[in-house]
Amino acid sequence: MQKSSYSLGLTFAGSALQNHAACVKDLAPSLLALSTAIDRLNRLINGDGAKVDLTVNACTGGSFGFNLTLSPDFLFQVAELVSGDGATNVCDAKTLVDCLIEILILKKWLQGRSNAEFKVAPDAKSVSVIVENKTLVINYFAYLGFKDQTCNEACLKVAEPLHQTGIDKLTVSTPEKLFELDSSEAVGFEASEALTVLTENTIPAVVQVESTAFKVGKQLRVSLGERNSISVTIDDPDFIAKINQGTERFGKGDLLKVDLHSRQVMLGGRITIEYAITKVHEHKEKPYQGKLF
Repeated sequence: MQKSSYSLGLTFAGSALQNHAACVKDLAPSLLALSTAIDRLNRLINGDGAKVDLTVNACTGGSFGFNLTLSPDFLFQVAELVSGDGATNVCDAKTLVDCLIEILILKKWLQGRSNAEFKVAPDAKSVSVIVENKTLVINYFAYLGFKDQTCNEACLKVAEPLHQTGIDKLTVSTPEKLFELDSSEAVGFEASEALTVLTENTIPAVVQVESTAFKVGKQLRVSLGERNSISVTIDDPDFIAKINQGTERFGKGDLLKVDLHSRQVMLGGRITIEYAITKVHEHKEKPYQGKLF
């Protein structure tokens, strides 16, 4: 099986590039950040079993050409999953690159606004971002990358050279997508990360559903026991897809064996804790019978 590959261009423009005042050292942090963002996005979507390589195949002045490839071994595993009953929460090289550009577009579009509402589509393939009656639709995988601190911070660093004198414009492009950012837009782009992550952790847990109804994109109220109730989002696209297809249903009192991710953040001078179920492993409906888990 052949590798999945896709091309990606990164270009800086400005007087510093024209008169050669900027050197590779000035642009290196952006190149490294691009690689970090791609690698992290790949791990979020495809897991640790998918090897991704981002290689430079062209370099002229402030322009860099890249080729991103996914290993054929991983693609063979994906083909087996798709043909069988396994999970299909995977994507190819083109989708990875497209999602990276969508994260950059979203950060520019938000312009530092932190009051965005995110609505996950019923099929869990896209997310509508709504701010002040304006809507931007992005891939669900791009949404996962935007929410992830490592991926989000790496995307910020891609634009760092715009703070240098004589570097006025950044372009990230593929044969089908284009992202452009001027130095005058850099402040709003960076402000789109309006929170600081203090701690985060993922643990195995069993939660009991307290909500009487669940809507995709909305929080679910669950109990950890001993009057410890929390609100969580469900960020497992495979489980959401089963709910939308009608093959999975759950209600108040049901038990879910999950991977529970917690994130302590500072936002607006206040510390808050966000919870997300990143994977649902098992589901037990009431009345419980036999061995629970």
